[in-house]
Amino acid sequence: MVFSGLSCLTITSVGATQDRTSYFNKNYTLTGNPIDDIVAIAQAQKNRTQTEMGYTEAWCANFVGDCASLAGLSDCIPSDGYCGTLYNNIINAGGKEVTSPQKGDIVFYICTAGANNCPKSGYPWVHVGIMTSSSTSIEGNSNNKVTAKTRISYTDRNGHTYGHSGTNSVIVKYLRPNYPSQEPPTNVTLTSKNYWYDLEDTVVLYPRADNASYCWLSVYKDDVRIVDSAVTDEYSFDANKWGVGTYNAWITAVNSIGKVDSEHISFPVVDKTGYTDVYASDYWYDLNDTVKINVDTICAKGQAISIFKNGTEKVISEDCDSTFTISASDKRLGVGEYSAYFTVYNSSHKVDTKWITFSIVGKPSYTEVKSDKCWYDLNDTVTITVSPICAHGQAIGIDKNNIEKVISEDCNNTYTIPASKLGVGKYSAYFTLYNHYDTTDTKRVYFEIVDEPKEGYLSGHCYVSEITNTPSCIANGTKTYTCSTCGDTYTETLPVTGHTEVVDKGYEATYEKEGLTDGLHCSVCDKVLVEQEIIPILVMLGDVDSDGKVRVVDATCIQRHLAEIEILTGEQLVRADTYKDGKVTILDATQIQRLLAELIPEL
Repeated sequence: MVFSGLSCLTITSVGATQDRTSYFNKNYTLTGNPIDDIVAIAQAQKNRTQTEMGYTEAWCANFVGDCASLAGLSDCIPSDGYCGTLYNNIINAGGKEVTSPQKGDIVFYICTAGANNCPKSGYPWVHVGIMTSSSTSIEGNSNNKVTAKTRISYTDRNGHTYGHSGTNSVIVKYLRPNYPSQEPPTNVTLTSKNYWYDLEDTVVLYPRADNASYCWLSVYKDDVRIVDSAVTDEYSFDANKWGVGTYNAWITAVNSIGKVDSEHISFPVVDKTGYTDVYASDYWYDLNDTVKINVDTICAKGQAISIFKNGTEKVISEDCDSTFTISASDKRLGVGEYSAYFTVYNSSHKVDTKWITFSIVGKPSYTEVKSDKCWYDLNDTVTITVSPICAHGQAIGIDKNNIEKVISEDCNNTYTIPASKLGVGKYSAYFTLYNHYDTTDTKRVYFEIVDEPKEGYLSGHCYVSEITNTPSCIANGTKTYTCSTCGDTYTETLPVTGHTEVVDKGYEATYEKEGLTDGLHCSVCDKVLVEQEIIPILVMLGDVDSDGKVRVVDATCIQRHLAEIEILTGEQLVRADTYKDGKVTILDATQIQRLLAELIPEL
């Protein structure tokens, strides 16, 4: 606990009667603040000797008392020529021992019982000084000079060094004099040792106040007061005493002038840990990079990382900071695909984070490199792009007419240049991709800069046509246009040609031979468009017996058929129907006889 005390009690000074303050350096300004004033007076005497200060014998206690006298603080620090009685005088004047020193406190060096190196047998009080801060003091030393010290220790005239408790059998004690209050307490604060605690921790609170007689600590948990107590120094309790929850606390600093509250502080006591995010500093690294993996923890006292290579092989498992760093070329890593997670823990709990993935690569690579056009006129802008993979940068190279290198420079993954800056000609270009470890050249792209477009130079391409599928009589054909620079293609449909008709001439049937009708076919594909049909051999009416002649015997065949003496076949019945009425009667035989008698010209 750090605070100033109540107003000094009036105690009659004992000890030296000589007025030595006339020897003091007056190069200081009093402000009315008792602590600032006594320190300013003491510091103004720095490096002055015992003789210059008017002291004849051991003088450290008198130096403290005389500084207090000049600051008007004799009531709080009654002057005395001996350390032991000065200590008692300050206590009797309302001063208190403190464990955490601050500016204005009085530091005492005291021999422990039976110490061999005390300057006088049985005399435990060794030395005294004034604290100028929490870690420095100014003292009238036995080396005959007023000395400012940044480490609390003391070397006497016999060469013995005394320091903190346990060093050379010397105890260091701090007294806070009961300085008078000139204003209400100032610099009133309450701090917590940690931002959070788990159930295995000890909660430690540090009250601080300047110019306070005492402080009162209030602690609430979930709106229920659990501590309501005066405190003189740090306050602590086991976190599991009141358990998991949110705690709020503050102090009220009090002196004779008034009281001042500190700002409220809050801290949780938790049983579980957690995290808000886990991430790698990049998606990929090359072999000269440093891999960085981070976890943002909640209420954690530590974490361990696990890293797997290619999905199955665990290559790292160790405790680490919340940012884990490792060289990508570490023998445990190397080129490959990786996944990793943290195990976050405190004294009561642990939890695994989500997985993150990253890659370690050697050479960079790419998916595509292209020119946005295959030809440009002089008013165009040439644009060449690359889609890199695992590259930190790239440079472009452009050659003219496959001989002259005209461009070689670092660039973005889209490179542009006015065509007029290059001039008319044929060009090839490529990128060199690089990371911290290696380089890769892309394939070349080709383009042309012209003053006038040529045949087939359309939409930025130099197209040449070719019939890739000839149209036929019944199917469409295809004409394919291919850019001679980049290979881009498009197609055009060629319509069907249709059939070329040719007549297949037929001929009449005769009594001896069948006839044939006219037909059509395609002279290109030979497809028959109209089938030719057979015309049967002519039937000779009246020639019933099919001997190629009409005679009396044919009429007799009809008569025999009608008399059912002879049965005619179907074809014979057709020949016998000379009357052409669809039936065979005696009239048909008569017609044959009339033909033979030349009474009719033909049947």
